[in-house]
Amino acid sequence: MQPAQPVTRLKPPGRRRARGRTRIARRRQRVTHDEVLTCGPLVLDVGAHQVLVAGEPVELSRLQLVILAELVRRAGRIVPTTELRQAAARVVVPTQRTVTSAVSRLRRYLTHDPGLPSIEHVPSRGYRLVTTPAAS
Repeated sequence: MQPAQPVTRLKPPGRRRARGRTRIARRRQRVTHDEVLTCGPLVLDVGAHQVLVAGEPVELSRLQLVILAELVRRAGRIVPTTELRQAAARVVVPTQRTVTSAVSRLRRYLTHDPGLPSIEHVPSRGYRLVTTPAAS
């Protein structure tokens, strides 16, 4: 006769892990403000998750929208990469590569029209949304 095998019990998650899971769930449920940001022909309705470029809707991911909103809020000023990562933390677990690739994709959307603002990389500092002056 074989000896009875011990019953294995699953250990409940520790407090640290439970708090981490709760924090992540709250971050994902965080309600964005119903604000509308404009920068020239670029209009962002953050609450409705809608972006209009010269009146035409553009499909962006939540990460791209959050990063673009941060840049539009501080148009013309340098936004440090660390602050973009903090903003991205509302949507995903951010890394340097996450922010870089999202900005790269945003640049593709904004380079089609010379009247649109452009995203400029400032080495070792961050990114800046450069608005083009109106033609006289």
